[in-house]
Amino acid sequence: MTNAFLGSCASGRDEDLRMAARILKGRKVHPKVLFNITPRFYGFHVAGRQRRRNFPLLDAGCFICAPGCGMCPGFYTPLAKNEVCITSSTTNLPGRMGDESAQVYLGSAATVGGIRHRR
Repeated sequence: MTNAFLGSCASGRDEDLRMAARILKGRKVHPKVLFNITPRFYGFHVAGRQRRRNFPLLDAGCFICAPGCGMCPGFYTPLAKNEVCITSSTTNLPGRMGDESAQVYLGSAATVGGIRHRR
């Protein structure tokens, strides 16, 4: 399984999530990619529902998690041995997101949002 993680409590900026929504609109996340998103604040959920802004992310197959610590320390979907993840979070220390052998690569929000997808 390949993983993508966009956002965090420190880097889940609204403009980054909107950019990912624009990139993913009309596309689907590849079936072998688990794409998790953590917005920086709860308002993303409310504003997104009101403006239908985060629907492209959900329609693409992304999982939108609650704001806060969950993905970065590997609480929600910890990386297994030798799994790969691209993330826009702030660090990639060995073992931070799960198993120490997992490969975690840092990228911009646009890079993470544009990972392998299909129409």
